[in-house]
Amino acid sequence: MLRTLEAIRLETVLVGGRTRPLVVECRTPPSDSEEEPDSDFSDETKLMVVKAKGLPEVKEQNLFCELVGNVIAREVGIVTPHPAFINLSQPFVNSINPIVREHNIQLQTGVGVGCEYLRPLRQIIPTSHFSLEELEQAALIYGFDLLTQNSDRRIGKPNSALHNDQIVAFDFELCFSFLLPIIGQKSPWMVSQHGINSRHIFRSMLKRTTPDWSPFIEAVRNLAQNRLDVIQGMMPESWQLWGQQVQEHIKHVIMNIDQFEIELQRSLL
Repeated sequence: MLRTLEAIRLETVLVGGRTRPLVVECRTPPSDSEEEPDSDFSDETKLMVVKAKGLPEVKEQNLFCELVGNVIAREVGIVTPHPAFINLSQPFVNSINPIVREHNIQLQTGVGVGCEYLRPLRQIIPTSHFSLEELEQAALIYGFDLLTQNSDRRIGKPNSALHNDQIVAFDFELCFSFLLPIIGQKSPWMVSQHGINSRHIFRSMLKRTTPDWSPFIEAVRNLAQNRLDVIQGMMPESWQLWGQQVQEHIKHVIMNIDQFEIELQRSLL
């Protein structure tokens, strides 16, 4: 269950990022249901990294990819900063737009997307020694990025880091490149042919080992129709068409799961 948090205070602008995301203090609203409260958002306020319309190069589809990519990554066992919708009220937007104008930002009211602002983070060096647990996590992230056609996790832009001795993946806005009108798109399970594997930050470390793909394959199998329907039900109406395309993409991979596993192995050759 995704929560909607209320943006209440700007902490900083992450100027190193292309989209200049905001670090925002957000308030956790009281639960309006009888379900157990979300333990990840049990604090009264929490710092979140927020993307929304009005940031450079951020469109509605980027927000879809950012949030849904994070949700699916968590479904297959990847550690990510906890995602949420972020409500950007008119008073909040009015108060910060004069401050962020120098960063080419003109924030719009409405709902953005965010993830928990994790600190401290340690840089991943692909040539370092990794524990068995870290290698398993790297394999999950590598497989996920090939599954979702995410070309944005590479040396120089790892979009992942070490946090509390775990590899954490973040920044999912370039997932689902199959949503773009690219001519000559290949079958979704033929991941060794998409060109994403060769630049991936974890390819070199995984190539030196013999990854056990079975946990990831089983996790993808478990993205059965009911789980995909639950994810689809979290989305705003304007995201539904993209969500249906993502469902179809993953369903085609599941239908060809044995070939998909062979392609993962082939992608490291």
